[in-house]
Amino acid sequence: MNDTDRVVDRTPWRIAVAQALAICGVAAAVAVGVNWTELRTGNFVPLESSLERVGIEVSSLLKEYGRGRAVVIDTRSRADYEHGHIAGAIHFDLAQFPRQMNQLSRWLPRQQHLVVVGIDHPLQRFSYQKMWHSLGYSQVSFLDGTIEQWSNVDGPVVSGWDMGPLLEAGR
Repeated sequence: MNDTDRVVDRTPWRIAVAQALAICGVAAAVAVGVNWTELRTGNFVPLESSLERVGIEVSSLLKEYGRGRAVVIDTRSRADYEHGHIAGAIHFDLAQFPRQMNQLSRWLPRQQHLVVVGIDHPLQRFSYQKMWHSLGYSQVSFLDGTIEQWSNVDGPVVSGWDMGPLLEAGR
């Protein structure tokens, strides 16, 4: 077997196996909540101990909301937001994360407890919680419930586009 035969022999199945193993490694790292810097150095901390709060029940949010301790960030579609949202919630388009985050960070105190509505998948929650955390927001929770459940416990719900102009002003 010469050098040319070895190169041909390595493609395509060996490359596919290597790519599959790399993808599994990434998925495993994300599943246990590993930061890439922590992974390279070998000093990683599991997700549950590296970040504060993950999910918040509707009843717990109602208590914090009533005391003025939480800012609600609604990441659902604009149509869903307009149909009905928690009173005072800020609509946040995840596709525009950097631009909107820049605008929000100008007036939203870092010590504020953020409650995000509309992100249900655990890996998405982890990813967005890490992003918020990296920007200095250490108290980030995700609503474990729906707007309907919020309304059923007498949480205030409004319709329309009441917070949209606030974020659009920076365009």
